[in-house]
Amino acid sequence: MAKGMIQQAAEQQAQQAAIRTRDVIRKLRVEVSQEDRDYHAKRLAEAAIAVNLLEAQRTDTTADFNRRIKKQKGVMEEAALIVQDGLRDREVRCVQEFDDVKGLTRVVRKDTLEAVEDWRAMAEDERQLAVPGTEDEELDEGNGGLDGADVD
Repeated sequence: MAKGMIQQAAEQQAQQAAIRTRDVIRKLRVEVSQEDRDYHAKRLAEAAIAVNLLEAQRTDTTADFNRRIKKQKGVMEEAALIVQDGLRDREVRCVQEFDDVKGLTRVVRKDTLEAVEDWRAMAEDERQLAVPGTEDEELDEGNGGLDGADVD
């Protein structure tokens, strides 16, 4: 019995050693706080006021006003969905795991360790062996390659 457990533990350790990772960003639906909902409700109200003012001021520059109105309506639609659902798409730090033995990959959230993409066959470019010390350096330089994005 103990021999089987030792063999199973050794196989599990070998499996984990065969998995390599890289940090990735995925846009995921996350629940927002009441404070965030209130903020977007305010944005919604402000955008509605702005739309009403823009529609009232429409003159010879109809095309310009239509563009501005469309933008504010987009803000309204986005804020209304967040207020209604309490959810929004947000950049979240993730890690992509590679099982080179099985030729599979998956993506896991770094904060909750939740798998957000199940194991799947690796694409051709993912099957390329990583050169030690160079993998993902473009993502890891300073800010994680996000260029100031608001990431959880």
